[in-house]
Amino acid sequence: MEMKLKIYNSPEKIAIKLSEELNKVLNEKDKRFCIALSGGNTPRIWFNTLAQLPFKDSIPWYKVEVYWVDERCVPPNDTDSNFGMTEKILLSKVSIPEGNIHRIRGESDPVAEAERYSMEISNATTSRLKKDESGFPVFDWIILGLGKDGHTASLFPGEKLHNVVKNICGVAIHPESRQKRISFTERIINNADRVSFLVAGKGKAKVLSKIIKNTSTGKKYPASNINPSKGILEWIVDKEAASLL
Repeated sequence: MEMKLKIYNSPEKIAIKLSEELNKVLNEKDKRFCIALSGGNTPRIWFNTLAQLPFKDSIPWYKVEVYWVDERCVPPNDTDSNFGMTEKILLSKVSIPEGNIHRIRGESDPVAEAERYSMEISNATTSRLKKDESGFPVFDWIILGLGKDGHTASLFPGEKLHNVVKNICGVAIHPESRQKRISFTERIINNADRVSFLVAGKGKAKVLSKIIKNTSTGKKYPASNINPSKGILEWIVDKEAASLL
């Protein structure tokens, strides 16, 4: 595993750099590019940047296959929906084919949806989603956030995923609200070619510092278990989040 730490002045600067990089990668690739997205404030800023010129028109969106690392068990029009936010801010404003959008159906029964989404990913053809030598899915790029409690995706401290299917997805329960969610497993995240944490704000500084410095507390956070077996791990952070590093 290769680990990189990139520090920028602001979330807006992070968004511009990521947009430039995605644009470059997609215009250099001949094949489809499979990306799994997260919700949250920093991805929101990035999505808004992608939906504007020049990226709106310069990125070959037909190459992009979009998945989600997790979703709250709510309808897509709910304000808590990760898909709903992404669709409103980005997907509805760019020319991406509808068939390239693979949303988690938060309105469905969580157990049934964890199975359906796992099977959709597992059964995707290699022309749409790469597989490793064992046949396990390999995403080109997975975007993650970091909670103040050290969670990422819907992998929470002290909580396990339930009803996991094919080591791809399972049902998560938020430790405080008890809200159910569908989430990627550690295994599928760690099998990606590239995993990027987007972290911004002073509120994330303590937990980020503990993880990066590999402290005993930091090792207990779910986010610290994200170590791609063969790929690249990036921490893309703003100056406020990096203030204790």
